[in-house]
Amino acid sequence: MGYFKGKQFKKDIILVAVGYYCRFSLSYFAKSSGFQSIRHASRTIKGIETIQAIYKQRRSLKLDSAFSAYNELQKLVAVA
Repeated sequence: MGYFKGKQFKKDIILVAVGYYCRFSLSYFAKSSGFQSIRHASRTIKGIETIQAIYKQRRSLKLDSAFSAYNELQKLVAVA
């Protein structure tokens, strides 16, 4: 991480790097740690299934805009 401290990069390089980070984000948690509880695991799975269902629905409607999980979650929170 010290390599990037004080460096300045071109706008295009930053956008590409952020794009890769969003698509392939890394997890720093140990793989063996698992979930803290069954309840936590259940909520995580329900969240993943919800996002997948919304994605499939939008894809079947053939909306031209790019799918954003963040925007869809904001809509759900606003309704609730």
